[in-house]
Amino acid sequence: MRPVSALIVMLAAVVLAPGAAHAGDFCFNSGALNPTVVVVAQKFRVPRPGKCAPIVGFEYGSTGFTFPRPASGTACVDSAGTLLHVGIMIHAAKGPSPVSTDSEIHMHMKLAYPGLASGEVYVRQDLPLLSLVGTGGFAGPCGVPTVIP
Repeated sequence: MRPVSALIVMLAAVVLAPGAAHAGDFCFNSGALNPTVVVVAQKFRVPRPGKCAPIVGFEYGSTGFTFPRPASGTACVDSAGTLLHVGIMIHAAKGPSPVSTDSEIHMHMKLAYPGLASGEVYVRQDLPLLSLVGTGGFAGPCGVPTVIP
């Protein structure tokens, strides 16, 4: 193998390795649930199998994409490397009227890895009481640069 070809193969292996493929803004989406929860995890990187990574960012889908709310959580890939478990808390914040942001929202996702689509989603909020379960959750690089509205 030529040195240039070997270098290209090595670079491709590094870029495509689990945990390295998704760097940058990463979106977690509850799918067709109402309200839709969209969390933008800034500088998130999917962890390697058997490891966890912090989620730090904001959520703005539940407010009609008008008001960002701080969000934090943890994402863990199971030891087999087949599931991504995600737990996120969207913090309460004082939003502009008529946006109701007085209560935290908790979201858990269980996504097949590496596909990250059609996953189980559970969303809970205390005030007003809300408990939603769905199977259309998905996650991945946000695709477009995300800005805090």
